[in-house]
Order: sequence, then C-alpha cells, then structure tokens
Amino acid sequence: MATDGSPIDISILEALIELRKQQAQVDQFCQRAEERKDKVEAAVFSRVMADYGKRRADLEAEAAPLVTKALIEYRKLRASFEAVRATQAAARLDKEEVEFRHALGEVDDAVQTDRLKEPERLIAETTEQLLGLDKQEALFAQLPPAPPAAAPPRHPAPSAPRPGPPRP
Repeated sequence: MATDGSPIDISILEALIELRKQQAQVDQFCQRAEERKDKVEAAVFSRVMADYGKRRADLEAEAAPLVTKALIEYRKLRASFEAVRATQAAARLDKEEVEFRHALGEVDDAVQTDRLKEPERLIAETTEQLLGLDKQEALFAQLPPAPPAAAPPRHPAPSAPRPGPPRP
C-alpha cells in the first residue's frame, strides 16, 4: 500500500534476495579456490578465478537495476508508513477529544458512543495497515548484504524509528 495507490512490488526484493544468495555462493567458491590454489596449476586457478570474476560481475550487473527499483519501492513504503501514521494520529486525537468532551459533560454516553465509531474504526484499520507495512519492510531486512564495496546499513527493527531509506 503506497500513498500514490500503487502497491509495493515485492517481486523486486525476492529477485534481489536470490541474486545476493548467488553472489554469496560465488564468493564461497572463490574462498575455497584460494584455500586450495596450491593443489592445482596456476593456469587452472587463474581460469577458475576469471570465471568466478565474470559470474560475479554478471550478477552485479543484473542486481544494479533491481537495487535502484528496490530503493524506489522502499521510498514508497516509507511514504505509506508516514501517511498511515498521520491518519492514525489524527484518529487518536479525534477519539481523545470526544472522550474529553464526554468527561467534561458536554456530550452524553449515546453521543460519545456514536462519535467514537469513526475514530475507533480508523485506529483499527490503520493498525492493520501498519502491520502489513511492517511485513513488507521485513523483506528489505532479509536482503543479504550487498557486495563489500556497496554494503548497505542494517535495517532497524520495525518498532525502532526509521531514519531513512536503506541501500539494498
């Protein structure tokens, strides 16, 4: 749910997660090759490492546009969080105002019950929306780290303040 009405495209994240796994596998192969390079001819080691280097570069090239798209999706997600939180905050204020007016004796029980319906509905609805957004945000946290040269910061827990967009 994004504020512009378009949903967050999680398929981009799923594809990026898969590419990161493949990159990690190539990195493991490189590490094993380094550990065993003295057991093969230098030419064989060079060929294998060149192949791994090409695989790694191909995976990075495939991931680059996905990272850009993932950042766009993350910005949409953050905007959705802000919009839903603003709606929820307004509903909480409306609810508190009705309760305050009731406590002051301005409105009776029947009027209070009637006036609380909409704020309470909005609070429940936005709470559900925030849970859904938290689930979507959790997908960003599942991204394995990017290549060392472009490693993203770790994402805060859903209950922590969110300072800005990560770099998947």
